[in-house]
Amino acid sequence: MYTVNNLLAICEKPCRSDEHYSGGNNETIASIFLTIAAAKGNAQAIIQMDEKLDMPNVITYSQLHNQVQILAHRLIVDYEVKVGDVVCQCMERSFDMVIGLLAIFVAGGVYCPLNPTDPEERISTLIESTNARLVILHSSTEDVVQHINKPIKKLIFNYKDGKSAYMDALIYRIQLLLTL
Repeated sequence: MYTVNNLLAICEKPCRSDEHYSGGNNETIASIFLTIAAAKGNAQAIIQMDEKLDMPNVITYSQLHNQVQILAHRLIVDYEVKVGDVVCQCMERSFDMVIGLLAIFVAGGVYCPLNPTDPEERISTLIESTNARLVILHSSTEDVVQHINKPIKKLIFNYKDGKSAYMDALIYRIQLLLTL
C-alpha cells in the first residue's frame, strides 16, 4: 500500500510510458500497475488523509484500475493521445493526480508533471517546449493554464469515490456502447 506522496515520489520526473524500470525484465510502469491491480483487487492501494475529517480516504486497486482504464480510454478516444505523445498534468498531490499519471502511461503517453504553484511563465515554457497538446487539470488548477499562448486542449478531471465514481463509469460505458 502506498500513500499519495510515496507513489508520486517514484514518478517525479518526466518519463515515457514505454521505459523499463524493473531490473531488465521488460516491464513498463503501465504493465506493472495493471498486473498488481489485477492481483490485489480490493486491497488498499493508496491512502490520503482527509484534513477536514481528520481520517484517511482509501482507494482500492480495483477502484484505481477502473478509474485509470476509464481515463486512459478517454485520452485515446476523445483526446487522440498516441504512443509517445507528451501529456502534461497540473494537479495537487491527490488520488486524481495518481489516476491521471497512470492513465497517461496506460494510454502510451509521456508524463510531464506541472506544479500548480510554479509561475505562469514556467508552466507555459514547459508546455511549449514539450510540444504537449493536452493538459490534465483539476477544477482547482484550471486557471493555471489560462494564459498559455499555444493552442492546447484541457481535460478537467475529478475523481469521485464510492457510488458516484461507479455510476460515472457505468454511464460512460453505456455512452460508448450507444455510439458503436
